Amino acid sequence: MKKLILLLAAITLTGVVAQAQGLRFNPEALKKKAATSDANLQNPKKNSKVNYWLDRGDTYYMLGAGMVENIYLGQHKNETFMLAGKPKEIGKATINGRNLETLKYPAFTAYLENDKIVLWTIDVVYDEKALDKSIEAYLKAASMEEKIIPKVREGLAKIGSFYLNEAQVIYLPQKRNKEAAISYGKSYDVFSLPVMGRIDTMSAYNAGYISIMEEDFENAAKYLGELEKVGYYKDGDVYYYLYYAYHSLGNEEKANEYMMKGADKFPAHKELTNLRINLYIQSNRDINEIIAEIDEAIAKDPKNNAYYYYKAMMLEKNNDMEGALAMFKQVLEFTPNDFSANFNTGVLYSRQAEKMRQVLNEIPYKEQERYDKTLKEMESNYLESVKYYEKALEIQPTNLDVLEVLKNIYFYFRDKQDGMMSKYETIKAKIDAMSADANMTQQRLQSM
Repeated sequence: MKKLILLLAAITLTGVVAQAQGLRFNPEALKKKAATSDANLQNPKKNSKVNYWLDRGDTYYMLGAGMVENIYLGQHKNETFMLAGKPKEIGKATINGRNLETLKYPAFTAYLENDKIVLWTIDVVYDEKALDKSIEAYLKAASMEEKIIPKVREGLAKIGSFYLNEAQVIYLPQKRNKEAAISYGKSYDVFSLPVMGRIDTMSAYNAGYISIMEEDFENAAKYLGELEKVGYYKDGDVYYYLYYAYHSLGNEEKANEYMMKGADKFPAHKELTNLRINLYIQSNRDINEIIAEIDEAIAKDPKNNAYYYYKAMMLEKNNDMEGALAMFKQVLEFTPNDFSANFNTGVLYSRQAEKMRQVLNEIPYKEQERYDKTLKEMESNYLESVKYYEKALEIQPTNLDVLEVLKNIYFYFRDKQDGMMSKYETIKAKIDAMSADANMTQQRLQSM
């Protein structure tokens, strides 16, 4: 699959921060208030009032997340003291090579660099279900009275923002990626509630993408599936990761369904295209049946170059080289800078030339005319391949496969065609330089 690399700097910190209200966090008072709210659930007179549910939502929000209500990313130490109070302990810590100052509070620890908060941890969880209870209470209030919805949205937004901060400010800096993915997902869930009506595609993508990397394929399938539903595809990557998630879960039918949809929508996505071609090649179905199916797709969407690419691969597998060449050239009419189509076209001409070479070796010495004709055909195919290999090299200048095949062809024609010796020397020097660089890198790694 695609190499997955999580760069923390590449994940945008949204700037959603806790709203500083100048309030001290009092967990004991809140726990008492929550207990009273729980008891009042059994009182029809009290729980029939919308203000009861709003108050319950606020109480459980503060109990679950309010401990960091007065801090935010980039906050200066003096402001932290003013809003959250003096810490019970000030110390030092090293996280990911960064020497940080720590402000230890009863429920959380703030980490500062140059007197500004760069991350924090929550050290005490008073009620693991607090935020779930808060969401439930806010939604109940919204269902009772429409005019209260703005207040409900405000409360839910704080919960969604808390989960977002939890992912970006707590878990990612500590490389607790699996937990970060779960928090991104929770933030998406809150903001996508009908009463909120906001689709946070970035949170869903981060939840799915990081879950793929952490091999939590159930979570990946859930949030990437949400993106597919709302039409967020990220140039086909969402389909590719959905394929990989379901493939890893053993659901090949679902995996191939997403792969086929993605390959149709994003013909330039190489991983999806290659998966589809492999599916065709490994299929036990009759090749002519597959080609007929591709022809039907071409008739419906004649400008989708992916279908011509698939057909070229199937025709090549069926040993119809002329037909395959025609299809690759059709791909190049749509996308002349397609590396794979250029390279594969060159390969087909090379194979035709190799067939002529084998025929040459079998021609009796006395059949000079036939030998000369076959030699001319062989060299013509090699020279035709050069045009496509050179175009492929223009697209990917350091592709070693292309460099090596061109070096061999240039060497063959060094005394037969003007300029071939110069091209051979240039490309050989490039290969030698790349090899030397690779050896130096390897030596440096071994000496570390």
